[in-house]
Amino acid sequence: MNKAVLLLLSITLLGLQSCKEKNKENPTITTPTKEKEINCDTYNKEKEVLDDAVYSFEKDASKFLKYTKERSNSFFLRFLHRYSNGNYDFSEMVTENSINSYKKIKNIESLYYTENGKLLFNFNSEYYTCMYSNFSPEIKTVFDQLEESGYLNTDFTAKSLNSQDQSVVDNEYIKSFIVMAIYYPTIVNNSVKVPVNLN
Repeated sequence: MNKAVLLLLSITLLGLQSCKEKNKENPTITTPTKEKEINCDTYNKEKEVLDDAVYSFEKDASKFLKYTKERSNSFFLRFLHRYSNGNYDFSEMVTENSINSYKKIKNIESLYYTENGKLLFNFNSEYYTCMYSNFSPEIKTVFDQLEESGYLNTDFTAKSLNSQDQSVVDNEYIKSFIVMAIYYPTIVNNSVKVPVNLN
């Protein structure tokens, strides 16, 4: 069993233990709004653009994932689950709203970089530092383990979050991270399947 598999297994067990210690309630009910309760001094000027990007994801995901109530965080959980299992058809989910949001956030300094033709989220950005500082202690521990093991990347953070208690998506900073670090790079890197112009 290789190092990556062992790491994910240990994180999954950590998540299961966390589930046992918490009440198994549904995620907090929230109505998608354009204004998010996220504060990062470095990104004050871009806050509206970043908030709108998350809002666009919420609207698109709630429709595509057929979560008709549209008032629950459950579509974040479903998105993580499908992404982690690799059975996601972005061509059916992505709308012009999300594409227009991406065109705005892609110009935010240090948020992304490209490597071998792929768009990657920058885990050394001040944006990530702000998000991380507002994660729960449990999630910080998980992400610290990934960083120490050299696996702090989009795929492993998605799979690690997917293994956590469902209350993980009650955190607005986690939701913003999911959208910026996982959703938008994946849209771009799978642009062949997406019938819209990403340039």
